[in-house]
Parts: sequence; structure tokens; C-alpha cells
Amino acid sequence: MTLPYFKKKSSGILWTIVFISLIFFFRDVVNGCLNALVVKGIISHFENTIFNGILLVAFALCLSLLLILFASKMLVRQIAVLAVGLYALTISSGFWTFYSLSFFPHLRIWDIIVFALSFPSVISIFPQKKKETQHSDKGFIEDKPIQGEEEDSFNRRGLAKDIAKRINNTSNSRSFAIGILGEYGSGKTSFINLIGSQLDVNTTSFMEFNPWSVEGKSNIQEDFFDILSTRLYKIDPKISGLILDYSRKLARSESSLARVIKQTGLLTSLFHDTNYVEDYQVINELLENSGKKIVVAIDDLDRLYNDEILEVLRIIRNTGNFTNIFYLVAYDRGYVDKAVATLNTNVGSGFLDKIIQLEIPLPKRETESLQSILEGHLALFLNQEELQVYKEHIIATGFHHDYEYTYTKIFRQSRDVIKFINGFKITHEKLKDEVFFESLFVLELLKFRFPIVYDRLYENKKEFISNQAYANLHAQYYELDKYTDEEENKITIIRTLRGEERYTEEELGLIAGLLHHMFFPFERIKNAKNSIIYPMFFERYFRYRLAGKELSEKAFVAALTGGLAGMRKFIDVHEERNMLRQVGARIIQLKVSSREQFELQVNTLCYLGPKFAEQEGLRSFPFDSLIGLFWNYSYNPHIAYYSDEPEAFRAVAEAVFDGASFPYLFQNELVYHIKQDGRPFALSNEQLTDIQIGFFRRHLERDGLSQDAVYIFYWTSQEKFEPLTDDASRGHKYWHIEDKMAEEIKTILPEHDPIHFLKMSIEADSRDKSYYTISRTILKIFADPIELRNAVADNRFLEQEAKLEFLEFFDACKSNDFAKFTEYNFKSELGEKLKTSIPLYV
Repeated sequence: MTLPYFKKKSSGILWTIVFISLIFFFRDVVNGCLNALVVKGIISHFENTIFNGILLVAFALCLSLLLILFASKMLVRQIAVLAVGLYALTISSGFWTFYSLSFFPHLRIWDIIVFALSFPSVISIFPQKKKETQHSDKGFIEDKPIQGEEEDSFNRRGLAKDIAKRINNTSNSRSFAIGILGEYGSGKTSFINLIGSQLDVNTTSFMEFNPWSVEGKSNIQEDFFDILSTRLYKIDPKISGLILDYSRKLARSESSLARVIKQTGLLTSLFHDTNYVEDYQVINELLENSGKKIVVAIDDLDRLYNDEILEVLRIIRNTGNFTNIFYLVAYDRGYVDKAVATLNTNVGSGFLDKIIQLEIPLPKRETESLQSILEGHLALFLNQEELQVYKEHIIATGFHHDYEYTYTKIFRQSRDVIKFINGFKITHEKLKDEVFFESLFVLELLKFRFPIVYDRLYENKKEFISNQAYANLHAQYYELDKYTDEEENKITIIRTLRGEERYTEEELGLIAGLLHHMFFPFERIKNAKNSIIYPMFFERYFRYRLAGKELSEKAFVAALTGGLAGMRKFIDVHEERNMLRQVGARIIQLKVSSREQFELQVNTLCYLGPKFAEQEGLRSFPFDSLIGLFWNYSYNPHIAYYSDEPEAFRAVAEAVFDGASFPYLFQNELVYHIKQDGRPFALSNEQLTDIQIGFFRRHLERDGLSQDAVYIFYWTSQEKFEPLTDDASRGHKYWHIEDKMAEEIKTILPEHDPIHFLKMSIEADSRDKSYYTISRTILKIFADPIELRNAVADNRFLEQEAKLEFLEFFDACKSNDFAKFTEYNFKSELGEKLKTSIPLYV
């Protein structure tokens, strides 16, 4: 055991022995002092009651806990030594009388105090378990350098091993500096750690010096030699001490006063022992004789200020230029050259070459290495479906596309991957159940690499995209706004950004690729109805939450899994929120893949329809989309679900109408649109007309010939073309009530109040609302218009004022042979007629 080691380890024990010995040597004096100061002054006033005894025990426990929780190990041990020494002194002397606890006579008060003061030192002997760091997939990923070759994802271990091997085999009379060149974040620290892990631990000691953690240039040299001294202590304490002396002498030698004294020759003998040059020679000899090498890793030289960089280079070249010392210095060469140039503008790169004997550019990573790191982190929190999309679509189209757009430049180093993952995990957690994963991922790539473009896409999306002009919400989608240049379609925003000269052509190509991936209507993106191209979902990608009128995709999917009952409940909830338009659009967008899903989609739409009509207006419902589900074409995918049971397909269509509820307006309107559509339907025209008549009859039974009943009646009509006699290509269009329904209305008119029917029959001139006529559509119901007059005249339910007024109006129109509009001023209820000849239910 060396003397410095003994000095370090035994000083505390020696002082303890000296302290206890003095107490016992002067025990009479100590006892006298304690008696005068403590016993008579304090303890003699203590009342030994049960209450005070309990308070004393509580006090002792609290004191002990305070020492355990908040005092240092050194302090609790010093207190314990003092307490035990006094305890031994007082117990061994007959000078003291000790009081016992009144409620426990076998225990003295003094015993409790000493135990409270000494117990914490016993606890401090046992090593405390270090709390293990809990790594969670939900937490942030730490950006830290690798420590060993098992973590080397860039395959740099081979070169690191060769460098370490040569260091192990090299003995040099002066230091040897190796520069590790690379851009910020390229992995220089990890590469140095790889070299360190390959060194021979028996002959080589590896230490780190981080000058960027030192406060100011003036402290860099002192801190370096302090750390070096600590490392050399394990090799030879004598070298360690010499290094500290050498460091202090260097600091003093720079003092102007010291230079004056030495230059004048004053007190030469005093400075004889402070010649750091002699210490330098001795240190070199001891290092050489030790047979040990020291590898000093100096990382992030390019984080320093210019004068700090020069100070580190000075250590490497001059003051720290010792035998068997190797420096591994990580830096960006361009940055360090600029710092050197501040010393002298005429100094070129050759200056650094005199200090660094070997420069090794950091081995370039393989093209797919960052992708492997990215995929490894994604696999920790993505589900299997999302991971499959990442591999099969995002990687395939974005990172492996060599001819047009490529995302390989998004991540320039592993640090970029870590930063992206830490941001993406937050966004993904918020939106994973509400948006299309592929759109979200690519948008996050844009946000990471081009945050200004990302903000601009949200704030000024008209610069980027245009909306397809479809009337129905479910059919609307965004697409990139483009212009034609030399017969080629190009993205408008790229032209705009190029004009602003903010980005390079390579960056513009990357932006174009990301936008193209998000907004080009690939089938998989169009089929994913929660992708960013759909207006209903666009804004949530940027807000990371749902707004008040936005439909939750998570809740929608959950309702679907609950079948028809789940969807009806979902619709009822959103009816109260006035959101049926969004719900209807989302149901229509469903891409079903089975017979059960198809029937669920149809039945859900039919449950939604009447509610939608009441809330949004009947004509706002996208009937054409619902009709399309039943197109009787072989290429309609839904027919394939019933290929073996064509009658079952027809039964589904019939069930749509059989389940209609009062007032039957929605299903009646559906029949009207089916007829107008003209494409083959699962039911014939005649069957559809019978269904409408059924609605009409059921409505009459419940509510008579109401306005809604008249609406059902009128929309059994179809638009027809009547050619001219001399030219079949010319003619006019008119509305024709189905013959069956015409007979039905003529039959029931005498049995009901016809006021709403008569209002509907009155047609106003579009140019002058004081002129009217009777609709030709209504007149054609009757073989002779006079039949309509007789039906009104004989009706016993119509109010007399309205009856007389209609008959007078009828006669006025008849005088014009119903060929032109007649001026008339209605005063009865007929004056409250509908504003158009075709009633609209809103």
C-alpha cells in the first residue's frame, strides 16, 4: 500500500482515535463541563412524566429520521462517533446518575438519545440500491451515443477495432493525436466509444475530457490536468501528484508577477523547485516506465468558441504532449479551420496538420442504416397494421423510389431519427385512432424537415390544394393544385417556393415528393376515408384533436362493431349534436367486403335518412349514392354477395321500403330518385310505383290528405318528353303522374279536405307573382279539366271560402283555355299556396 493511498483512506480513522483518546484522557474535566453546562442548565429541569417521556421518544425518532433522510454519510458518522464516545465516557464513570423512562424503567433516557444519534450511521453502512431507470415505449427516446459494438447499427466497428489495435501496439515518446472528422450529429462520439471499447484494458486507460462543459478558456487547462491526474492515480500516485504540481506551475508561470521576478533573478532559489520543464521530463520518464497508455477522448471540439478551441489545441501540442498519451479528437474540420484562422489569417489548414498526426473521416453510413434505426423505434409503439403500411407503402414508395421522389434526405443522421420519433410518438398517440396512418406519417416527415411548409399547408392550404366540386360531402376530396408546363402537370406550390428562393432544388424535390404522397389520389388513399385528402378529416391532422363538429373515427368504428343497434345509437347521439350530415357522408364512404357489412350499410342509411331529412332537408340527402348500392349490374360488387341467391338481393331492397316509418317521405323520395336515375334497379318500375301508392295510403289513414301526403302523391311523377307533331326532335318536357297514382287521387279526393292538393295545383308565373294558372301536370290527371272543378264543387270537407275562390279561379283559367297565366288575387287560405309548383319538403 502506497503512502498517498494510506493517507487518503486512514485519515478519518486516525482522527477518530485521537478524539476518543483525548475525551477519556481528560474525562474528569469533560464530565465537569457537561455537568455544569448541560445537566444543571438543562436536564435538571426535565420532569420525568409519562407525557414528557412519550414526547422524548417522538423527538428521538424524528431526529433519527432527519439524519437518515437529509444528512450526508460523513455527518451522521461524525455525530455517531461523538455520541458513542460521550456515552462510553458517562457510562464508565461513577459521576453520573441516569433516569429511566417512567413507563418503562429498564430503558434510560440517555440510551434513547444516543441510539437516535448513532442509528443513522449504522444505516449508512449498508449500500443503497440504485433505482433502476424504467424504460417505457411511451416515453421519449434518449439521444445518447452507443457504448459498444453490439449497438453499432452503422457497421463502423471494423475500423474502430483497427484503430484500437494500432494504439495498443504503439509506444511513442510524445503524444499522438487522431482527429475523427464528421458533421454535427453524424456519430463521432459513438465512434470514439467504439474505439475505447476495443482497447486493451491491461495496458491502456481510456478517459474522457469534455472542454465544452468547462466555464471559460482559463479553466480548460486546469480541468484537463485535474482529470488526467485522477486517472493516473490508479497507475502511479506519484505521477498523479506530479501532474497536479505541473498544472499549478503552468498556471503560475503565466502570471506577469512571476515572470518579472524570474527575469530579475530575485529569489531564484525559491523558484528552483517550480520549474515545470523539469516536472514535464520526470512525468514523461515515469509514464514510459509504467508501460501504460492513456487514451484521452476530446469530444465536440466544434461546440467551443474560437479561443477555447485554440486552448485545447495548445494542450494537445504543448502542455499535454506526454509520452504514451493518445488523443482522440472529434470535430468538424471546416469549423476548426475557421477558429485557427482567427489566430492568423495567413494560417492555412497546415497548422492543424502539425497538431493532429492522423485524421480519419467518419465512415459513411449505409443508405438503409437510418431506415433500420427508424423501423426499430417504430416497432416499439406501432401496431402490426401500421407497421405493415410503413414497410409496404411508405418505405416502398418514399424511400426506395430512385427515379422521382425519395425521402432518404429527410434523415441526415441518427440524431434526426431520434428527434423525429420523439415528436411523432406524441402526435401518433393523440391521433392514431382518428386518422389514416400513412397520411399522418408522411405529414410528420414534412413537419420535421420543413416546418415552415407544414405551417403554410394548414394556414394557406389554397396555395397547395383545391377541392373537387362535388355537391355531396362524402364525394369531396382535396388534390394538389397543378399547372401545365410543356404539356406536363406540375405542382403549383413548388413553383411558388422556387420563386421565393428559400429552398434548394433538392429540397424542393423532397417537398414535392411528400405532398405528392399525401394528396395524390392513390386507390389506398381514396379508400381510406379518414385520409388527409378528405375535408372532414384534414384539420385534425394539424390540431391533434377533434373540434366540436368533427366526427370521431374511433367512435364510428366502435359503433360499426356493434352492428345495427350500435349504429342506431351512434346516429341518435349525433342527431342531438346536429351532425347527421357528417355521419351520413361517413356511412356512404364505407367500403364493405361482405354481405353482412353491405346490409348493415344499407339499413343504417335508411335509419339515418328520415332524421337527416328533418335536420338537413330532404333534397340534401345523397340519394344517388344510396341508389348506386343496388345497381343491377354485374360489376356492382354487392351483387356478388348474392350470386347464389338473387332473390335475397331483391329482398334487401324491399326491406328498405317495408321498414319505412311515418310520414314515409324519405323512402318515397328514394323511389322517385330511383325512377329518375333510370339505371337498372333491384326492383321494377311497377313495383316501385306500388310501393309509393302504399306509402300514400298509409299516410292518408293516419294524417289525411296533408301537405306530406300531397308531396308523396306528386313525386310519383316522372319527367317526360312530348315531341312536336312535325319534328320529333323538338318538343317540351313535362311531369306526368303515374296512372295508378292518378286513379288513386281521383278516388280519394271526395273523402278528404283537398286544400293542400289545390295549393299544389296552383302554379305562379316566375316573372310576375300576381299571375297564376293551374298546373298542366294536375290537369292531365283528369280526362277533362271539368272533372277537377266538379270534384272541388262537390267536396264537403273544403271550407266554403276556399271552395268558391278556387272555382272562380278555375273558371278564369278555363276562359284562357289554361294556355296562359291569369291575373288573380287570392284572399282565402289558397293564397298561402306554395311558392313553387313543385312542393319541397325542408
